[in-house]
Amino acid sequence: MNLNDYRRTILMLSSCFGFALLTACSGQQVELLAQQLSPCPAAPHCVTSETSQSASAYVAPIAMNGLSAGAAKVVLRRAILEMGGEIQTETDQLLIARFSSKLFGFKDDLQCRTDTQAQVIHVRSASRLGYYDFGVNRRRVEALRQAFAALRDS
Repeated sequence: MNLNDYRRTILMLSSCFGFALLTACSGQQVELLAQQLSPCPAAPHCVTSETSQSASAYVAPIAMNGLSAGAAKVVLRRAILEMGGEIQTETDQLLIARFSSKLFGFKDDLQCRTDTQAQVIHVRSASRLGYYDFGVNRRRVEALRQAFAALRDS
């Protein structure tokens, strides 16, 4: 690698880091409400199943398809771990996990709440930093939905 290649690499990394700093918001983890997941902020870096279906942040909950709450949580936990998430908090109804991006290590939070009456798992996925997430959280929830279904049906 010659000197120009090093300069180009440093310039590219500096540009990416600068962009991340310019778009950064508060990096505080959102606390959960009593019987509902935290609402999404106005910024488009969050998706949740606990909002109006007409909202841009809406994503469908994950169907439990007859699983008990306990069995659904076992499958959900396994799916999250297989996707590279780290379980942060776990109660009877709630599961909170953290994902980190590969390149810069940005942290994203995933919240899941089992609703046994509706037979669904409500989800919320949000970036801690930045304004836009370029669809990362929506894709994460869809990947979780697919992983959950595959593990549930196996």
